[in-house]
Amino acid sequence: MFLRRVLVALCGATVTFFLVVLVDLQLRIQTREKSGAIGAAGRGVWSDSRTHPGPPPGPSSPQYSWGQPQGRGNALSSALNRSLAALEQEIKYRRDRLSGLRGRVTPRPPLQLSDIFIAVKTTGRFHSSRLALLLETWISRTKDHTYIFTDREDKDLALKDYKVMVTNCSSEYSHQALSCKMSAEYDVFMASSKEWFCHVDDDNYLNPCALLRVLSAFPPHSDIYIGKPSLDHPIRAFEQLPDNSTVSTQHALKYNSEWQELQSQRLLNCNSLCLSLSLYPSLSPPSFLSQREVRFWFATGGAGFCLSRKLAEKMAPWASGPQFEQSSAVIRLPDDCTVGFIVEQRLGVPLLHSPLFHSHLENLQLISPQQLPQQVTLSYGLFEKEMNSVEIRGAFSPDTDPSRYHTATHTCTLKHFLTHSHSKVEKGQ
Repeated sequence: MFLRRVLVALCGATVTFFLVVLVDLQLRIQTREKSGAIGAAGRGVWSDSRTHPGPPPGPSSPQYSWGQPQGRGNALSSALNRSLAALEQEIKYRRDRLSGLRGRVTPRPPLQLSDIFIAVKTTGRFHSSRLALLLETWISRTKDHTYIFTDREDKDLALKDYKVMVTNCSSEYSHQALSCKMSAEYDVFMASSKEWFCHVDDDNYLNPCALLRVLSAFPPHSDIYIGKPSLDHPIRAFEQLPDNSTVSTQHALKYNSEWQELQSQRLLNCNSLCLSLSLYPSLSPPSFLSQREVRFWFATGGAGFCLSRKLAEKMAPWASGPQFEQSSAVIRLPDDCTVGFIVEQRLGVPLLHSPLFHSHLENLQLISPQQLPQQVTLSYGLFEKEMNSVEIRGAFSPDTDPSRYHTATHTCTLKHFLTHSHSKVEKGQ
């Protein structure tokens, strides 16, 4: 009971103390305002007297009214009002400016399939086998964004509704012919307005949904070179350098064309075992050519690779027009190696290694059915003298569908992928 009285008394004393302090503060403010008004009035009289000579105003003068003091309090209040008004105007100005900026700067739309240039490289002798299979499966669903590069027309194959680019390149399987087609792919892409260039071979299965997911992860306007190398180490090559000695480089290359063809055939005929054991044949140039050894990574065209437009534009000095074939001749390597040479050696941009691109040079049976929807490309072919393709069950047997492309298209394992990717394609995305 005693403690309660003490607490009540303490609370009452505290309230009384704050009331006294508040009253004292108000009295002090009023006193200062009155004294400031008198000083301001006096200063105003003397100021006016210097400009307008005459007797100082008295208490009845309108310039000096005790009932309506024009002192420091009013001056502070007016200044505060002016500051608040200016602040409101500044806030309104900035708000209007931000609204205008929001109207001019639109958010970047998400990447769509129509933003990707898909190039398929093939040759006349594979139209009825490889290309026909792709037309029946994934190309039929991406034909508005897929460009087929070949070396001859084909009246037997229904290609009327597809974007077919017949080049003047040779049908031979040489690094010159391959580089010729890659040069055509690059030039057609650069003439388009698409944001990405993606190359695949005629034995690849492309998953457009997974491709969109992978490319969308990169920031726009960045230097991107993504794919899968066929080697576990950078390739070793010899770059020809200008030689001012007895024989010029161009004459030496012309004189040794047979030697170059022999070396390129040795490289292209290197089988999967040779690749897996890193036994690329030695490509030492003739002794009288100036050359230097270079090492670089490259994404194999057999698995597919992609380039961003910004990076592709930087490649132009070595890739546009006849420059790509000349760059290929400098290192005497095929088209996919030449792309890696330009990107890594000339531009200093590293290859982004991705496990989602696949070629027939790897064991495709290691890919589980659950992993298939995430893979960007698949392939098929002979690996160590046996058929190499993904293992997936479906309506087609391995005998009728050795590539498993029809099965991958119709199986319920890829139902989710097909539903989303096909709806996007049908909408023109």
